Amino acid sequence: MNSFYSIIRVAVNTVAMDTLGIGLILYQNGNFMVKFSKKKIHLVNRFLGGETRKVISHIESQIQLKIEAINKMNSSDLGELFSLPQLIDENYFHYLSSYSNNILQFSEPKIVKDQVDSFKFNKLFSLLISDEYEEVAALDIKIKEGHAKLIHNVEEKLISKVKDKVHTNIHLTSKHIPNLYFKYDLDCIGLNGSFTGAKVLAMDQTIPTLHHKTSDYLALTSLLEQSFNRETPENKFYLIADEPDQSDSPEHDFWKNLSTLPKLKLISSEESGQVTERILDTGAKTFLTESPEQE
Repeated sequence: MNSFYSIIRVAVNTVAMDTLGIGLILYQNGNFMVKFSKKKIHLVNRFLGGETRKVISHIESQIQLKIEAINKMNSSDLGELFSLPQLIDENYFHYLSSYSNNILQFSEPKIVKDQVDSFKFNKLFSLLISDEYEEVAALDIKIKEGHAKLIHNVEEKLISKVKDKVHTNIHLTSKHIPNLYFKYDLDCIGLNGSFTGAKVLAMDQTIPTLHHKTSDYLALTSLLEQSFNRETPENKFYLIADEPDQSDSPEHDFWKNLSTLPKLKLISSEESGQVTERILDTGAKTFLTESPEQE
C-alpha cells in the first residue's frame, strides 16, 4: 500500500467552510504516525468555546487510541501466515475527505515517496501544521499577565477612587431593574442627570463569550435608560478592554470591532481614569435599590 499523509482539520465556520489543521496522520510500512498541535487546539478552543473543548479533546484521544490499536494489530500480524486486510488505507482517507463535513474533517491523502522516520515526520508536521510548545506556554503566561494588569489598572485608577460614590462590582438582576431579563456583573454605574457606567472586558475569553457579554452590556444600557427615563446623548457607557497582543487573532479582530459600537466608548485599562474623572465631574452617585419582591 502507498505511503501517505492526511491533515486532521476542525471546522471553525461550517457556513464559510473555514477549517484549521490541528493534526497530521501518516501511514508507512504498515504503521501510522499521528501528532496533534497543542497550539492549534488551543486556538480552536478559544475561538469556538463552549462544549467544543470537550469534543476536540475527545476526538484527539479517540484518534490516538485507534491508531495505537491499529499499529498493535499490524505488528501482531507480521509473523502470521495469513494477515488481516488493512481496513484503514488510502481509499478510506479519500472517502473521509469527501464525506466528513462536520466538525472533524480530513484532507485528501497525499502520496509520500520518501522513507519517513520520526525526524522527517516532525519536520513535515512543522511545515504543514506547526506546533511550538514553548510558544504556547509563553502565550499562556502573557495572557495571564495581561489579565492581571487589566484588573490592577481598573482597581487602582477607577474602582478604589469611586467605590464610595457609585455602585461598583455590582451584580445586577431584576431586583434592581424590574424589566431586566438577565443577570449581569457591572464594574461601576452612577447617575446624576446622566449615566456613567463601565464594564471591564478581558479579551482572554472565547469569541462567543465576548459576543455574549458585549451584547448584554448594550442591552443593559438601553434598559437602564428606559427604566429611569434617561435616554440622552449625555450618557457615557465605557467598555474597558486592552488590545490583544496577537494582531492576527480572532480576539484582536473582535477588539477592533468594539470601537465601532456607537453606544459604547472603548478605552484601555490605562485610560480607566477617564471614567473616574467623569464620575467626579458630574457628581454621579448611587441610585439603585434592591426590591425583595422582584425575581
